[in-house]
Amino acid sequence: MKYGSTLNEHGLGYVDRVKKAAGRMQQLIQSLLVYSRVDSPHTVEEPLILRELVDEILSDLGARIEELQAVVQVGELPTIHGNGFQIRQLLQNLIGNALKFHQPGVPPVIRITGTIIQDRRHTGSGQPGRLCQIEIQDQGIGIPSEQLEKIFGMFKRLHRKDEFEGTGIGLAVCQRIVDQCGGAIFVRSKLGEGSTFIVTLPIQP
Repeated sequence: MKYGSTLNEHGLGYVDRVKKAAGRMQQLIQSLLVYSRVDSPHTVEEPLILRELVDEILSDLGARIEELQAVVQVGELPTIHGNGFQIRQLLQNLIGNALKFHQPGVPPVIRITGTIIQDRRHTGSGQPGRLCQIEIQDQGIGIPSEQLEKIFGMFKRLHRKDEFEGTGIGLAVCQRIVDQCGGAIFVRSKLGEGSTFIVTLPIQP
């Protein structure tokens, strides 16, 4: 730093706080841009091989997975029709959270599975009643029961910034994406034992 040799301890501490605040602001701006892009009218839908998409995400998160010595188990995942940017962002947010909110000192164990289910409520143009259900299960710190209905809200944080970094937008983005896709998202969780996020998406638009 240019002035590192002339600032006293108090001054260096102030500069450090400013840098951290700027970093958080940049992260917030990026998160808001992602949130706003969900409603973009120029989205393109295409066949998506979910296993390939998950493999790409795990490759991008490879350094973090290695650092945490995480075990990620990926089961069968179907092919669906959707917007690649949106579905990738959805899965990346959920997998990233499963890595982030792990038990202290315990390597995360994450399981990702997908199945085809029947749902008569689906009225899309594809095959009636056929949905893809994706489950992302972790053995992390879990979520208090009184917070389960609130976690998909905008800027909702359950922890202090010094405990876990983030903007509180990630799950709001997930909710917005599944709403755009005509799907649903919910969570089962037990404090201290882990969480399972369940996403249902139409196979066809």
